[in-house]
Amino acid sequence: MGFGYLIYGFFMMLEVRIPTSYSFALGIDLFPNLAGYLFMLTAARRLNSYAAGFSRCRQVLYPLVALGALEYAAEILSIFLPSAGLALFSELLTCAGLILQPAAFFFLFSGIVSLSGEVELPKIVSRARFTTVLGGAYYLLQIFVTVADDLSLGIPAGVLNPLRWVLLLLWTIFLILAEFTVFGCYMYICYEGEENVNSKGLMNPIERLAARLKKGKDDR
Repeated sequence: MGFGYLIYGFFMMLEVRIPTSYSFALGIDLFPNLAGYLFMLTAARRLNSYAAGFSRCRQVLYPLVALGALEYAAEILSIFLPSAGLALFSELLTCAGLILQPAAFFFLFSGIVSLSGEVELPKIVSRARFTTVLGGAYYLLQIFVTVADDLSLGIPAGVLNPLRWVLLLLWTIFLILAEFTVFGCYMYICYEGEENVNSKGLMNPIERLAARLKKGKDDR
């Protein structure tokens, strides 16, 4: 159905940077958002007919993929060819991402809520709703910190720096909850063997984990 691709997509949203000799703070993102967007777009296209939220998510993901490609290109260029113009361009891309990314996630989880409700999986519905609320809190705080930085609002670093750690914590919790939610969909909504078209493909590790968990519950 597409949930397996979502698992990979959210995993690729982790931010793990390889430091470079040019800038330790920037470095190169080992898991670029672009890869995550492409996995999610594949998933949304497969889930498109199951709920309206997935269809709307797909529509938002198209420009988000283009944005992710520009972000990654600008990130690499900023390491080797830093300039004020490129820094401004990166900031504009970040602002655009703060609009498109939460919109895509909102529609995605609204689709999960609708589909899970139809097949009577209340735990997944509750988890998806809570993940949506947590994601909303993260993005509101992220917008506040970004505006405070870009517009030099005079907020002391002693306030902003702890908020950045809070953002990192919220983002990590959001991704973990998103993975648990999507994996629940993979286990209980997908038809048996539907995701695992090729036993040697991307879905094989996820399929094996799901099979073990299901077998463990059946043995109890």
